[in-house]
Amino acid sequence: MTLRGAFGLSELFFLTDCLLAIRGQSQLIGSSEPIVGLVGHDVILPCRLEPAVNFAEKTVEWTRPDLNPGYVHVFRDGRVLYDQDHPSFKQRANLFLQELKNGNVSLKISQLQLSDKGQYTCHLPSLRSRSVIKLVVGVISEPTISIVNTNGTGIVLQCEAKNWYPEPQMEWRDDEGNVISYDSKEIDSNSNGCYTVRSRVTVQKAASNSYTCTVQQQHINQSRETEKNVPDIFPGQIILMKNSEPFLIGIVAVCGMVLLALIIAAVLCITCAPTRHLMPVSVDIPMDILDGQKSREDLLRENQHLVETVEKLQEENEDLRRRVNCALM
Repeated sequence: MTLRGAFGLSELFFLTDCLLAIRGQSQLIGSSEPIVGLVGHDVILPCRLEPAVNFAEKTVEWTRPDLNPGYVHVFRDGRVLYDQDHPSFKQRANLFLQELKNGNVSLKISQLQLSDKGQYTCHLPSLRSRSVIKLVVGVISEPTISIVNTNGTGIVLQCEAKNWYPEPQMEWRDDEGNVISYDSKEIDSNSNGCYTVRSRVTVQKAASNSYTCTVQQQHINQSRETEKNVPDIFPGQIILMKNSEPFLIGIVAVCGMVLLALIIAAVLCITCAPTRHLMPVSVDIPMDILDGQKSREDLLRENQHLVETVEKLQEENEDLRRRVNCALM
């Protein structure tokens, strides 16, 4: 049985490091814990030599076995070989060139992408030394809370967290820190593999004025929360507030028609009443009527026009009233 068959890859690297330490050579130190990065941010994969060795004129290779070609970044004989880098890492993967003389061979990856997650190997051929580092990439966003509905018993709140990776957990709490069980939960995934989570809860009137939705992902050690203050009013009042504009328009229209009807009634009383019943009053009468320029027929036609206008306004008011009732249902 070969040495590689008896041991796993990580055990083989560990044994190699032990042998180098026994021989007095520097050890390559990476990270035993996964490195976590967020999409759009930069991340550093740590790798260094202890004791420090000047690698400014030597070779450093960063690879990922699932890629083809497998090179992420290559520094050979004192210069960077960008043409050997995998296309997805062009201009995004770099060493700290000024730190090579101090034995720092860490890799910086800029503008992380979700596809960057995986196992990376830091290889120093001259020392026959390797270090394997796992990179975990996450996506997060700020959750939002909205009032989506009301019913006879309370108000329905919805919390939505868009584009998270890996899939997060969601939790509701009231202003006293008590956990609230959600009524429903939905999870969607897009073509990029990210998750959108939504959950709804029904809260009682005046039970609490503030509710918090927390979204967290333990693998990437990320958590976000948002808070919503719910008005201490009846559900019916919330509906009225949401649809107040057409309601107020209807009230204004009705008041306007009532005022117009009163004006028409006053004109009819003046123009149609018998002369013998009229009492001397001080009224501003248009001069064209006093001069006889407007006959009784003219006044009647104007009166008929006013009546038709009122009827038209009544029809428009009835239509507006129906629309307001539909909006309030």
